[in-house]
Amino acid sequence: MEDERISPKVVGAIVATGLLSFAGVIVETAMNITFPTLVNHP
Repeated sequence: MEDERISPKVVGAIVATGLLSFAGVIVETAMNITFPTLVNHP
C-alpha cells in the first residue's frame, strides 16, 4: 500500500473547525448568562 499522508491543509481545516465550534459554545454560554441582564437593563 502506498504511503498515504493527510494534507496539512486538511489538518488545518479540521483544527480550525474544532476551534470555531469550541468558540461557539463559549459565546453561547456567555450569552446565556448575560442575556437576562441585558433584557432587564433600563
